[in-house]
Amino acid sequence: MAVMYPKNIHVLDPEDSELEVYNQLRDQLDDSYTVFYSVEWNRKRKDGSLEKSEADFIIENPKYGFLCLEVKGGSHMVISPEGVWTLYTIKYGPRDLDRSPYKQAEDSMYFFKDKYKKEYNIDYSGLFGAGAVFPFYVLPHSESISNRDSICTIESPEMNNLAEKLKGMFKAWGGARFGRNRYSQQEHEFFLDMVRKRTAMAAAAGALVKFKEKQLDEVNRVQDNYIYFLSNIRQFYVRGGAGTGKTWIALKLANSEAENGGKVLLTCKSVALASTLKGMAGEGVDVVDLDALKSKGVKGQYKNTEKEYYRIRALNWKSLSEVEAAARMIFLNKTGFNGLYRVNRQGGFNVPYGKNKRTQFCNEEQILKAAKVLKKKKLLCGDYKKILKKYAEPGDFIFLDPPYFQVTEREIFLRYTSDRFYEPDQEELAEIVNDLYDMGCEVMMTNSNHPRIYDLYSRFDIRVVQVRRTVNCKGDGRKGEDTIIIAFH
Repeated sequence: MAVMYPKNIHVLDPEDSELEVYNQLRDQLDDSYTVFYSVEWNRKRKDGSLEKSEADFIIENPKYGFLCLEVKGGSHMVISPEGVWTLYTIKYGPRDLDRSPYKQAEDSMYFFKDKYKKEYNIDYSGLFGAGAVFPFYVLPHSESISNRDSICTIESPEMNNLAEKLKGMFKAWGGARFGRNRYSQQEHEFFLDMVRKRTAMAAAAGALVKFKEKQLDEVNRVQDNYIYFLSNIRQFYVRGGAGTGKTWIALKLANSEAENGGKVLLTCKSVALASTLKGMAGEGVDVVDLDALKSKGVKGQYKNTEKEYYRIRALNWKSLSEVEAAARMIFLNKTGFNGLYRVNRQGGFNVPYGKNKRTQFCNEEQILKAAKVLKKKKLLCGDYKKILKKYAEPGDFIFLDPPYFQVTEREIFLRYTSDRFYEPDQEELAEIVNDLYDMGCEVMMTNSNHPRIYDLYSRFDIRVVQVRRTVNCKGDGRKGEDTIIIAFH
């Protein structure tokens, strides 16, 4: 049996023709086939208007590729000499179609082919095709139906031979590529994942609205089906009017995740709703409103005390979430001794407590401003040599702030990382600066005022600046000199 999405379409109120095709596809195809029912899509037309449509069925096979099928029911179809398609139904009578079923299927086909390229930035290498299914009757003869459309037509007498008919469609669309195309397992999985996401979001966003007036127990069964859709999608957006089940779905997903051993934070805007959900959430689900979440931030969790400082310092940042690791870094930087950053040979942060009770370690306004700017930037963590080799280009301005050349025996500022920065490293840095300059980059660098610096950077402008050291137990030892190396063309 084919793998079907969704597993049950009765709650979606399908047309009789669609239900017949669904059942036959499920029963006749083997489990190498994946069948998606009613996959919605939309795109902007050239005039800016929005085109909305759907593929009645998408059939994917890892050996071939995918097909989009348009299903037409009713009692019969009439095709005029001009190529106008008129569908007749017992309930509604005749209705002219705005385009042929083949054109409808092809539009869906090209949409998902193009969507794949946009999603993964690669061309779809599998076969792709389109066809039409008329499960209750035979089409009248019409010259407007091309030879390929005829091959890609399934009529009522052929409903018991779907596997061969679908293979014929792949062959008709694939031509010489049929049987020779290289459709990898990874591409197969990429395509399935793309369509699963679309069906999941469409189901959650739209189908609940369609059935919101039905009895509550039936709605719950529909929502359970969406939970099945969404359980393997890690990021999605659900929207809908009030009463369409968004909160119910969120709670069900949160409880399901917690039952599988996960820790879940469920947030909502309303304080009253958060209070209600707390009584409905299972163990492992923490429900909080946004205002309360804000008050529980870094400022609310951390305290500027010596005991708290060493507790936070002892945490392994690699075991924390990204947000927690960032909060730890800001807290230690602001409350540690003079904002110093230093690590031991094992890479552990070992700066002592700063003992400044007036330190403001969580300036929300500054953090938010910095976050807004950094969202537009690319931050990299790695060996500076590899990063410069990969990204530096002629015309770039490059600023370097390395560990300084050791001036005295007692200097400790070699330990920004567990790998120290010795004289050979300084010499290698000087070679790289020279190479960058020769390549056409504009380079500026800071370092200590040491005679060796003048040897290494003799071809460049070196300026001495008076500085005040914050890290020295003696007041007269806090004055010093640094150099700025300017390698501009």
